[in-house]
Parts: sequence; structure tokens; C-alpha cells
Amino acid sequence: MKNSSVVKAAIACLLLGIWCTVSWADSNQIKLVAKSEKETVTIKDGKKEVKLVPAEKVLPGDVVVFTNHYKNTGGKPAEDAVITNPISKHMTYIDGSAFGEGAIITFSFDKGKTFDTPGKLIKTEKGKKRTSRADEYTHVRWTFTAPLPPGKEGDVGFRARLK
Repeated sequence: MKNSSVVKAAIACLLLGIWCTVSWADSNQIKLVAKSEKETVTIKDGKKEVKLVPAEKVLPGDVVVFTNHYKNTGGKPAEDAVITNPISKHMTYIDGSAFGEGAIITFSFDKGKTFDTPGKLIKTEKGKKRTSRADEYTHVRWTFTAPLPPGKEGDVGFRARLK
């Protein structure tokens, strides 16, 4: 891969029950800032309202939105850009929640060894093959379909529930 800009992010770490965010800059030209926010649901004027707040304290069953904000800070297009995000073993990916404009989204159930789209991830269990379930995913990957021009920025992410 010529001029490859590969970004790997571990955006959430569970340390003493507190979620923290990690900022990481690719040594070539991609800057990545990651955050984790907890979904809170309130009823206002009879309407359900979902807000995102910093995930400082997360309890079992809470939904967390993990977002990677990327920016090409270099002076040339970033070709073959990929962002890979592990899913904490304390979290369960919420099916269909991954987002990322301009990227092909794939998943892994084997700790990042293989990636594919939902329905194509085949798991062998007790000698039988079956399609991997979303709650078994260990990683999410975004592979951009076109070079990221200088100054291009955006967000990719997913939702997961604390076990």
C-alpha cells in the first residue's frame, strides 16, 4: 500500500470503573481524537429525549457511543486510510450501530485476525459453521473508499452496551 495511513485506536479503557478517552496522532498525517459518551434518556414535555454526556460513570446496561474524530493534517491525500477500533471485553456491540461516511465498515469476532461484513463472518463452533453474531464482535474497522484530502475530517463510531 503506497502512502498508506493506517490508524489504530483503542478508544476506551475501563480503569477503576471510569471510562477515559485517548487522543492519538498518526506519525504520518492522520490525527485521531477519540471519545466515549453515555446515552441518557429523559422525558421532556412527554417526548423521549436522548442526550450524550461524557462517560465518566457507566453502569451495567448503559449504552456508550464511541466516536473517533479524524483529520488529515498533512499536505497530501491520505491513501488507504483505515481506522480499527477494538470493542472492550466489557462491552457488547449494538447491531447496526456503526457509522462512518465514505468508509466500508467491517467487523471481527476473532480479536482482529479477520474482518468482513455482517453475514459473511463465519465462525466454526464444535465442528459446525455458523454466521457470527453482532454480540460476538471484538473489533470494528472503517476502510475509506477514497483518499482523504488534506484538511478532510469526519467521524466514525459505534454504540455498545456495558455487560
